[in-house]
Amino acid sequence: MKNIADTNAIKTEKGLLLNSPDHYLTIKTEVNSDGYYMIDLGYAHDDWESFMIFEVTHPDGEITKFMQGLLHGKSNMLIPIFFKTGENSIRLSHHFCLGTQIYYIKNVGKAENLQYDLSPKNVVFFTDRPKSLKTTVKNYKKIFLDIQAENGTHIPFEAQSKGQNGHLATMTSIYPDVNAVASLGVGEHILSYCLDNGTILKQKIEIQKTFVKSKLQIINFDVKNANSTLIFLPNGKTLLIDSATERGARDTVIPYLKRHSIKLDYYLLTHFHNDHQGLKDEILYEHGIAIPDETKTSKLISTDKKTRYKYLKNFRYLDSTMLCFYDELHKIWDLGGVQIEVLNSRYDEKGEAVEVYYYPFMKKNEHNYENYTSVSFMLSYNDFRYYHGADNYAVSQERYISDMVRAKRTNDLKCDWFFANHHFVCDISPTFINTLNPIGVYVANEYIYHRAMFAHAYKENVENYYFSDKRLKDTLVSEEVGTAKVYVNSGDDWYYETIQNEDL
Repeated sequence: MKNIADTNAIKTEKGLLLNSPDHYLTIKTEVNSDGYYMIDLGYAHDDWESFMIFEVTHPDGEITKFMQGLLHGKSNMLIPIFFKTGENSIRLSHHFCLGTQIYYIKNVGKAENLQYDLSPKNVVFFTDRPKSLKTTVKNYKKIFLDIQAENGTHIPFEAQSKGQNGHLATMTSIYPDVNAVASLGVGEHILSYCLDNGTILKQKIEIQKTFVKSKLQIINFDVKNANSTLIFLPNGKTLLIDSATERGARDTVIPYLKRHSIKLDYYLLTHFHNDHQGLKDEILYEHGIAIPDETKTSKLISTDKKTRYKYLKNFRYLDSTMLCFYDELHKIWDLGGVQIEVLNSRYDEKGEAVEVYYYPFMKKNEHNYENYTSVSFMLSYNDFRYYHGADNYAVSQERYISDMVRAKRTNDLKCDWFFANHHFVCDISPTFINTLNPIGVYVANEYIYHRAMFAHAYKENVENYYFSDKRLKDTLVSEEVGTAKVYVNSGDDWYYETIQNEDL
């Protein structure tokens, strides 16, 4: 351990054990100039989700604070932190009551080759349906000088910092002038975002004159660290998956449903956590969807599929207690040519309770049992595939995929669009993502860039390594881009756009 100034953590042979939110350790580091420095943290923990809180006190007394996700197992992580000239101190504490062993923490010098980035990398813009063109840039306090089109046209813009401290100070929201962009004309264009240190970030924008509605639409709502997804089916019917937190339902989901006079035909609750069933009963009541009797549905789990499907057809509601492994929702509901296959369940095909794929084993009364039995599924339509991860962790989703291959249900689980969940920031599996090999990834999270882990484990190990063939076009974070809408006619004819909630 380097430069430990103060701690109340448990001392072990290997280092310090933070075993409670009250445990902390503090290091001090002196730097000769303002700037970003790399902190090297060596650690180990046995849970699949662990967070540390960093509190940095600068020489002038200013305090910055941020949360950092840690990968499972024994590892080290390089975290860029902004220090001011003089002596800075870092107080490190645990967010949850889960033991994390700290082997060392040290300042290894000025940060070199910082990863500047922007999102979204691909934009679709319809001149007959103008919207905000917000782009979020990871700029590490560098100043934006200009946005230029490939023909040399300068695009006016507004810049807005996303925060004043911690990692948020590295993020800036850029709003290009909509009229200036539209004046570029129909077709594909490249916008160059220029920083004062010479960095240039590229964004492709496709300008179309007229918006044309597709046969299948998938809307991943920006509801912060939660989920609500609305699907417009080819036959004109609608399926709502989850309803976010109460805040997300009240501020985003319900206003959208009312504003567009949408009638819900089906509702699927992936699991019983508050960030997925906010104001659910209000939404179901307003849209005429009844919840089946729990006693009857629990008995039906052990009956044959045809009997259970026939019963459930009478309702337009399903939850995670009503489904078995490999249930096919298109056989329960009329989804208009869309196939939806359930990848996991609390029950096998015979209705027997199954093992929850987690180590250590999660009991039914524990919080994560709901996450590990939340309904993940694959939606297929005209060779287009959408993978919905619910709140499952990668360790369990890897098992579901291997089960499907082993059962010879499929040899290919490659998808086009992957809805990741807010646990994605701590549970990144390159093996799992490589199996899906998506073109677009949507991450439901509002704090992801607080966490250098995302860049450390995902940007380097997934985007840069597995997708060298450039199949992956975008990794979209809800906090940065807002809501994502995917428009599908077929696997060869689809596109996506990002929309700020006020433009929905």
